Amino acid sequence: MGMPISSYTILSAIADESVTYEIELAERVLRPFKLFAFIIHDPEMHQRFHDFLAHQFDRLDYVTGRRLLFFALVDPPQSWLDHRQDRDYCRLFTQLKGEEASRETRELLNPDNVPASTDKSNTAFSLASALNIPIEKLPCIVVTQGFQLKDFHWFRTSPDRVEEQLIRLGYIADRAERPMSEIKSNWRELDLCSSHGLESLSDSLARVLSDVLSFIVAGAEIGKRQGSWIQSKALSQADDAVKRLYASIDYLKNANEEHINEELDRLCICLISFLAQLNNRRRIDLNEFLNIHREHLEYDSFQILRTAYKVYDMLSTSQFKLPVKRDVGEVFDFTPGVICMAKVFEKEANLAVVHWARKELGISLPQYFNKPQPGVTATVVPQIPGGREIDLNMNRNGKWLPPGIGQSEIACQELSLLGLPDEWDSTSWYLLLNIWRRVRVRRNEAAHSELMSETSMLEVRDMLQEMAEQRLFEKFYKMKQRYRGAR
Repeated sequence: MGMPISSYTILSAIADESVTYEIELAERVLRPFKLFAFIIHDPEMHQRFHDFLAHQFDRLDYVTGRRLLFFALVDPPQSWLDHRQDRDYCRLFTQLKGEEASRETRELLNPDNVPASTDKSNTAFSLASALNIPIEKLPCIVVTQGFQLKDFHWFRTSPDRVEEQLIRLGYIADRAERPMSEIKSNWRELDLCSSHGLESLSDSLARVLSDVLSFIVAGAEIGKRQGSWIQSKALSQADDAVKRLYASIDYLKNANEEHINEELDRLCICLISFLAQLNNRRRIDLNEFLNIHREHLEYDSFQILRTAYKVYDMLSTSQFKLPVKRDVGEVFDFTPGVICMAKVFEKEANLAVVHWARKELGISLPQYFNKPQPGVTATVVPQIPGGREIDLNMNRNGKWLPPGIGQSEIACQELSLLGLPDEWDSTSWYLLLNIWRRVRVRRNEAAHSELMSETSMLEVRDMLQEMAEQRLFEKFYKMKQRYRGAR
């Protein structure tokens, strides 16, 4: 069954965990369901999937039964809205109109109260980042037994597989005594697109989802319904989320441990993707900030740059409605901007020149592009005093784990002494290594300094622009296509 549980107020009420009349009503609405599933997709990037979902939503609503609740997090299709009056939760809302219920209660259960995102691509990017789902694995179905829980399973989906996956979830919800245990032990029945994951959050799923939606609601409401109860609540939660993210980033900076780099990257990406939802400009042209051909970049690289620019655009035009500045002289901390810009360089280099290095060390491409190859040792021992072995085939839970930005730099530099990659000459190669060093220095500063300035972020931006002007991203693109096996 489909439902706009994406109502920000419902998820926020569950996340608050306080015993109130509103939460009791929300629990009454959700009690009949044994499994919950929501779909994350980018309508622009996954247009065929989006069209299928829009045209078949009412059919999917019917064939998935009455014990599975599934939904798209924003903007339900009209075909679903046309039939919602027959649903039990809508009848409950209708009954509430005749009761003495508070305004907050009516808002809580109002099926019309679904946040309308002004940037659906950014919304999908925000949700995936917050849930630690790789953006390249979208579209996907997230499955849980309750929004108050921290654990969930996700499965990649497609226009050709989503109906069968939802039907199977509906069957499990209706028949299994312990649905999530059934899914965990028989995940192959749902993994029809050869990609899945089991994640555990530090907070409840309701908290994480309502954090994301709070920025959408706040961004959509600003200037339209000033002073509304929902807007006030969303702005307050968004502000709290920003403070928590900055606190976590500061904690990781002070931890001074190498393994925290991935989590620091994720938190910075989450922060910029959240804040970007507050930008009311509907048309943002990345070329105003950084002129790189979109087709040369990975999808997540482009989204990182685009969302970073949306946040920078708000700072430049004083659009911010949240007190996100720090206490130290009211200076905004640009750590997330520096980290995210450096992440784009690292991502593109990993899939291009680092894969050249992997190939030189015996990794079979394209079969093991962006994957670890079993039984192969692909290591580089730097010819410098105290140089540590660098593993370019590291496996973590079946996924390839690239070395850090500095180790990759050293590995590629060492291997280039034996010969440069195809299509690279000494001038362009030394330019790349020079920019690599400068990006690494700024990235490491951001990972340890208390505050990063706007100048530091713009310096990394300029390095990426220099790469684009010297056609290094074009070289990266050709390498990625070749190693992927694209014709």
